[in-house]
Amino acid sequence: IALDQRSGAGFGGVANRTAAAAASKGKGQGYLDAVPDIAAAIAYVRARTGGPVVLWGSSYSAALALLLAGERPGLVDGVIAMSPGEYLSGRSVGRAAAHVAVPVLIVSPPAETGQWRHIYEAVPHDRKGWFAPDRGGRHGSSALIRSQSPQSEAHWQAVEAFLGRYFRP
Repeated sequence: IALDQRSGAGFGGVANRTAAAAASKGKGQGYLDAVPDIAAAIAYVRARTGGPVVLWGSSYSAALALLLAGERPGLVDGVIAMSPGEYLSGRSVGRAAAHVAVPVLIVSPPAETGQWRHIYEAVPHDRKGWFAPDRGGRHGSSALIRSQSPQSEAHWQAVEAFLGRYFRP
């Protein structure tokens, strides 16, 4: 499922109705305010499927995905983190990554590797990988959109290879 989180205005001309609803109800719209929403979405999926749950995040939600995988063992079966970083005020993604026990893929443009290298290195096992194109690239999941990224196909290949390696049907 795709989860529209409490932070952000929208993407691709689509307004973030979840953020608007949270604002109208006086609910928090910070990055960490989305944690219970993500956990509830995972519980919803787990209750309705028998397959693995891979949490895919982009930018700040990539940081949230790694945080949740590290702080709540067993919550998810894998993580795809597109352009993660230390975006969460008061919480260390790198510290949480040291407790991640599931397969992890980190994807970003080459210019962002300094933002996540310590997070990747903190993951304590070898069921992890990363992908950055030789040049260029886009921040977050935008890298997968053909009209926005000339390297979109290479990004998709990295994601599909990761899923195929750890989550074969």
